[in-house]
Amino acid sequence: MVCDFERGLPFREGSVTAAYSIHSIEHMRDLITFMEELYRVCAPGAKVYVKTPYYASRKAFMDPTHVRFMTEESFGYFTSPNYYGLKTHFEVHSITYNMRKPFKFLPAYFQKRCRR
Repeated sequence: MVCDFERGLPFREGSVTAAYSIHSIEHMRDLITFMEELYRVCAPGAKVYVKTPYYASRKAFMDPTHVRFMTEESFGYFTSPNYYGLKTHFEVHSITYNMRKPFKFLPAYFQKRCRR
């Protein structure tokens, strides 16, 4: 399906059981509207998978079409309760990172600085 995510998602409310956002949210000018729209179309218990460059990685800064940088804390804005009046109540169940090969063997403290 091809659509402009920033103009809404062409699905009925509560009709999606799984959604995948692969390298797209970092390009969205209005992430709040998109996340509210995504929440609207998700059925109760739907799984949402998001893959995006980590804010400190080279890939986050290399692409001139990126309009935002994401951290593990960014998704907390879309959980419940949120203090911004957002119409989202997502739950974050896990966050994983891809590490460059020489860094994935370092202790966790150093790995945080090497995420991509």
